[in-house]
Amino acid sequence: MLIGGLAGLFFPTLLESPLPSGSGTDLLVGFVILPVALFVDALILAVFGTTPGKLLAGIRVETLDGRPIGALALRRNLRVYVNGMFLGLPLLSFFAMVRARDRLLNEDMTSWDEELGTRVVDRGSNELRTVAVAVLAIALQIGSVFFARFLETREPEWERAALVAALPEINQGLPRFLDDVTRFDRVDYRRDLDMLSVEHTLIHRDGSPVTRNEIDDLALGRATLLSDYCGPDFQAFRRLGIPVRYVYGFDGGGIAFETLFASEDCRPDAARPPAAKPLS
Repeated sequence: MLIGGLAGLFFPTLLESPLPSGSGTDLLVGFVILPVALFVDALILAVFGTTPGKLLAGIRVETLDGRPIGALALRRNLRVYVNGMFLGLPLLSFFAMVRARDRLLNEDMTSWDEELGTRVVDRGSNELRTVAVAVLAIALQIGSVFFARFLETREPEWERAALVAALPEINQGLPRFLDDVTRFDRVDYRRDLDMLSVEHTLIHRDGSPVTRNEIDDLALGRATLLSDYCGPDFQAFRRLGIPVRYVYGFDGGGIAFETLFASEDCRPDAARPPAAKPLS
C-alpha cells in the first residue's frame, strides 16, 4: 500500500490506465508484486535486523555466529524467490513451497540457509504468537480486499473533485479569441447538473456584433465540437459520465446557440451529429 501510494504521488501516469478486473488480473498483479515485496522485506531485514512479522512471531534470521544477516538478506530473499516460491508462478510455487517444507522438516534447514550460512533462530516463539501472526495475516488479507472495494467506490468522487480543482488552471489565460468571431471565455462545472460548461462569446475582435450568417456558420460546426469532445482533453470527463455543454452567447447577454455531448456520442456506431440549432 505504501509503495502504491508513493507511485501514485510521484508517477501518476502509472495509474491512469487501470488493469481489467478478474481472477487473471489478480494473479498477474500478485506475480508482479511478489519480487517487489521480497525486496522490501530484505531491505527492512538488512536495516533493522528483523521484520514486524518475525518480531511478533518470536523468530530471527541470523548468521551462524549469531549476528544480523545484513546485506545477506537480499541474496537470501532472492533464493527464497527462486527456490522456495519458484518465481511465484501459480501451482508451481505451491509445489516449491511443499518441497522446501519437507526439506526443513527432514534436514532442519532450507537450501538457502544452508548455502548462505544463515539460520532462523527461536527468540521466544510459542503457539500463541504463531496463532497471532496467522490471525494478523488473514485479517490484513481480508482488510485489503475491503479497502480496495472502498477505494473503488470512492474513486469517481475523488477523480471528479480533482478535475474540478484543476479548472482554475485551465481557465488561466482566458478569455482569448479562437478566431475572428469566437471568444473562449471559461470552463465551468455545474455541480447541480453534474455537467461541464464550455462558454464562448460571439463578438468580433474590434467589439462589433456578429451577423446572423456568421452565427449560422458556427452552428453548422457541431461535428468539429464533437471531435474536440471525443479527444484526449475530455477523456476523464467521458469516463466519469460528465456531459459537456458548449455554449455560444452574445456579448450583451443571451444564448446564440448551444449543444450538449455525452460519452455515448463518441461510440463508433453513434449517429452522425446534426448541426447545432440557434436558440435565439
